[in-house]
Amino acid sequence: MRTKKKVTYLTFGNQDAGVFSSYVTDVCAYMGDKFDPDIRVISFISVRGYFKVRKKRKALYANTAILPMFPKLKYWKWNLITLWFLWPFIGSKKVIALSPIAANLGLKMRQRGWVNTLIYDAEGATSAEWREYDVVQDSYMTHQIHTLEEMAVNKSDHRKTVSSKMRNYWKREFGYTANDEIIVPCTLNSVFIKDMERAEGLKQLRLDWGYTEEDVIFVYAGSTAQWQSFDLVDETFTKLLALNPTYKVLFLAKVNLEDLQCYTGNEGRLKKGWLDFEKVPQVLSMCDYGILLRRPSVTNEVAAPTKFAEYVSCGLKVLISPGIGDYSEFAVDYDCGFLVETGDETFLQSLSGTTYQTKKRLNHLAIRNFTNDNFEKELSKLTTI
Repeated sequence: MRTKKKVTYLTFGNQDAGVFSSYVTDVCAYMGDKFDPDIRVISFISVRGYFKVRKKRKALYANTAILPMFPKLKYWKWNLITLWFLWPFIGSKKVIALSPIAANLGLKMRQRGWVNTLIYDAEGATSAEWREYDVVQDSYMTHQIHTLEEMAVNKSDHRKTVSSKMRNYWKREFGYTANDEIIVPCTLNSVFIKDMERAEGLKQLRLDWGYTEEDVIFVYAGSTAQWQSFDLVDETFTKLLALNPTYKVLFLAKVNLEDLQCYTGNEGRLKKGWLDFEKVPQVLSMCDYGILLRRPSVTNEVAAPTKFAEYVSCGLKVLISPGIGDYSEFAVDYDCGFLVETGDETFLQSLSGTTYQTKKRLNHLAIRNFTNDNFEKELSKLTTI
């Protein structure tokens, strides 16, 4: 019997369940089915909420080992003690590492001979994000993470990332010269990969939510983390609602509407909801425009927000800021969105509802461009290099 190649996908931290499923477990499942390696996910997570997070991650991908990390990020090296005991039973010689800390654990294991191939998987510019948005309340680690990221980029055997802009950032920030990175943007979670809902169903859903056929629905879905520039979203909605009385706003987010600037004078035109992840695609599909506005930062410059692909797959055109990874250019090139610059929102006053034919076109566009199948060649390299 042929022995399957073993690959370990190592993560460190409590990433959002939706992001973790689309970026990690869906991709691991795809590679396992398509290329037949034995891929085990090993996740270090905080002891705070350990059992709740553990249950969710095991449900996403059965071949997962969930390990409690040592308290406090500055003691990240201590997690090698756990790996020293368990690696012979759960690890492999080939590691894909998500995050600079996971990659540096991999580098130390490579020094000890436990690992012979290390691939750094960079979903973002971690040190820039920590610096720009004060992610970690620890000045030592905020300084240290830059060194850890530089080591991950330049000392790993191979690299995978989400945008060509990340390569440019590595060159200027870390002196990166290899130019052999694998670029795979954040692909769609499986719950978003389906044909557009029937037109009649979307009409009924709009009625169920209290909307009419004449309403133009702008939707914001996601968190209100600092890099999401939620204040800019609020500011833009305030201007939009003043432009056209048919415009309505839906927040699929944990927000208090009364605290928003756009709420004043528009109380009847705002709604909010918080849904199970599996129910989000249907509700997005009844809307007309998705909002992806970010203030300029390195974090957003190199990003590939999964939300862009999710909006387009649900038939929405995206109102997007300039300079968001490779997606701002994609929105214009493929007629699936509009660039919105602060201070220049008046051109949006004549936006009409998105037709069902356009929704179907956008849905097909997303499936052609943002599923794992579109990156089969790139993902296959992760199992063969």
